Amino acid sequence: MDINSSELLNTVIKLFIIMVIGFGAYKLKFMDRDFSKKLSNFVICVGTPFLVLGGLLGTNDKSFENLKSGLVIILVGICIYIFTASVAFISTRPIKDNAERCIGEFALLFANTGFMGFPVLKALFGDEKGAFYGSFYIIAFNLVIWTYGIFVISKSGSGVKIKPINMILNYGTVPCILGIILYMLPWQLPAVVTDAFKMVGDITIPCSMFIIGGVIATIPFGKIFSDLKVYVLLLIKLFAIPIAASGIVRLLGLDNFYIYFVAIMTALPCASNTVMYAEKYDVAPEFGAKLTGISTVLSVVTVPVVLSIVDKLFISTAIC
Repeated sequence: MDINSSELLNTVIKLFIIMVIGFGAYKLKFMDRDFSKKLSNFVICVGTPFLVLGGLLGTNDKSFENLKSGLVIILVGICIYIFTASVAFISTRPIKDNAERCIGEFALLFANTGFMGFPVLKALFGDEKGAFYGSFYIIAFNLVIWTYGIFVISKSGSGVKIKPINMILNYGTVPCILGIILYMLPWQLPAVVTDAFKMVGDITIPCSMFIIGGVIATIPFGKIFSDLKVYVLLLIKLFAIPIAASGIVRLLGLDNFYIYFVAIMTALPCASNTVMYAEKYDVAPEFGAKLTGISTVLSVVTVPVVLSIVDKLFISTAIC
């Protein structure tokens, strides 16, 4: 299929508008820090699992080829996370403050692949295909964030304890495994069930943007533009990583679909989990909020620009 750049831009702008609404809601006292934390917990523990299940079970085209493509996406995702982890580790070494260094490393490593990635993928590849393949990438995301991601946060000395059982059984991996098992079965769940899963999953997208908007509202306006470290890290996050990652996929010999897919998922702004983890474990929450909030604002421009650069450098023909 041909890439619809205008649809991509429209999707990113819609998400930006929802974030602005969240900003206004916080300023008008309809939201506060306590509400934001509870909403974050709801999104992680309830919304995200159904977002994944809805994506995996919402397709009517069950086939071995689709499953094979999904498994390739998981493997590619893990490879890209290994590369990104290396870049994040090296890039944050100059930061003197240990807490800021840890949350900066976390922010570079994880993009907003679920809450922002799903609507962008749907805009480019269609609702069914975008959600289906996005769900497989989220499997790689959850595997890494609940293992290496927790390790990165723990380096701050904030008392974060890594529990092996939580790395295996958590709100991210369980629905992913369950979804794959259900997908592989020779029968489908009733449409009324999968539609209900999808409806619950869909609310996570606006809720996550509300949370980010609320976080931005807590940062004094002057401080947003005074921290040079934020902009250096975001230059790496929003430009260097996605372009380099796309080049790696090209070198691996994978077709254009995977190149564009990786470009999208790595070009997205810092994961909202950055803010949630920073607040939960008290690891430089203001620095995490700046990275997440500012990267989300900038992504309105940077995502289309990066995809255009990747298209010119690595895409030889239209994606089919």
